[in-house]
Amino acid sequence: MSFPARFSRLAWLSLAIVVLIPTVGHLQSLHAQERQSLSDTERIVLEKLQRGEGAYLNDRLYNRVSARFLSELIANRDSRFSFPAGIDINGVTVTGDLVVIGTHVPFDVRLSNCNFDGSVDLEASNFAKSLNLSSASFQYSTVDFTNLKVDGDLIIDDSYFYRGAVLDHLNVGGGMYATNCEFDKTFRFGHARVETCDLTHSMFRDGLADFSHSRFGDLFLNGCSFQSLNKISLDDVTADTVSLENVHSEQATQVSNVRLNVKALRPMDFSQLSFLFSSYDPEFFKTAEDVFRAHGYSDEADKVYIAKRRAERRKKCPTWRHCSYGTWSLSMFEDLLVGYGKSLQNLLYWSLGFFILGVFVFRSEKGMRTKGWNEKSQYAGKYNPFWYSLDLFLPIIKLGEADVWTPRDNRRWANLYKKIHIIIGSLFVPIGLAALTGIIK
Repeated sequence: MSFPARFSRLAWLSLAIVVLIPTVGHLQSLHAQERQSLSDTERIVLEKLQRGEGAYLNDRLYNRVSARFLSELIANRDSRFSFPAGIDINGVTVTGDLVVIGTHVPFDVRLSNCNFDGSVDLEASNFAKSLNLSSASFQYSTVDFTNLKVDGDLIIDDSYFYRGAVLDHLNVGGGMYATNCEFDKTFRFGHARVETCDLTHSMFRDGLADFSHSRFGDLFLNGCSFQSLNKISLDDVTADTVSLENVHSEQATQVSNVRLNVKALRPMDFSQLSFLFSSYDPEFFKTAEDVFRAHGYSDEADKVYIAKRRAERRKKCPTWRHCSYGTWSLSMFEDLLVGYGKSLQNLLYWSLGFFILGVFVFRSEKGMRTKGWNEKSQYAGKYNPFWYSLDLFLPIIKLGEADVWTPRDNRRWANLYKKIHIIIGSLFVPIGLAALTGIIK
């Protein structure tokens, strides 16, 4: 090789060394600056997590960490750091917007008793274990968990969502626990897949609570309060059990339950579930009736059936201008008389009314005569309208009054009503008694 060529190589090598040394020095300087840029709280958190300890600071007023710092920990972007026990931080304020989108998180993440002063966006991320945000406060922005997947449990108990929460297409392999939470503005939980979802004693205020198109194993809404909401949507929800004990919902809140499909409802008490039936969906009414009857609550099932027929009547006759009076009158008659065939014991109340009417029609001895003309003097002054009406009305039992007295021949309407009185008593009393004692349903 010629001397000029060797000289040229040496020259280029020397130039490369001259350039590389400052560059390495600069990178080391940047790394040192990055470490030095951490706040005291962040350095404490980092050291504890690397030792496999929980970072329990318990004073979020003074202990602040940046959302960028936290997102880098959750995303595990720095290979120099490892967290043997996952991420466990308690009692800090997270400043800025926490954004962890489309990230696989291989360890448990617990951010309890934390205050988030920016938005929280975990869209399309996958937490391979559990995610715990219990006792957290989200004050200034909407929480976005769209398409979030948690293979373990999602725990957000005792948390406050002041700008709403979006959990559309949430997929939780374990259970979702959100007891004693407060959701303001909008709570969207559509198209979710959760085996056990516990929202016991949570409060929903202002806007919308949307559970539509979701699939649950068990959905617990016991003791929940729905205040100033425009709508609660349970459309196309499928669940093994939906528990709604002691739910508080304002009458102005619209409840939509089109194609709500459940195997069990709790409690098995129609009066506590009446808010579910404020809108008319025949499929849901039929589902609820079948659920009650399948679990042996036939009386509650009958109440659901009656509520269905009443809702149907209101649907077909929303105003007097848009109403078929014949259909409406027939429906009202069936309802009042026997509760559409589900309250045959009502016939006893009607019997009492007809009996009292009979006392009025046959009230005076002047309008009555003895059946035998030769008995007039014998029974004069002994007529009693109470016993006469009762004797006519009761089937089988005979008190003797009807064998003696009858309306005068010139009282055509009284004689006609006498026949009606006997027929109604013969039908209403035995059927009503049989229904009351449970002989017939």
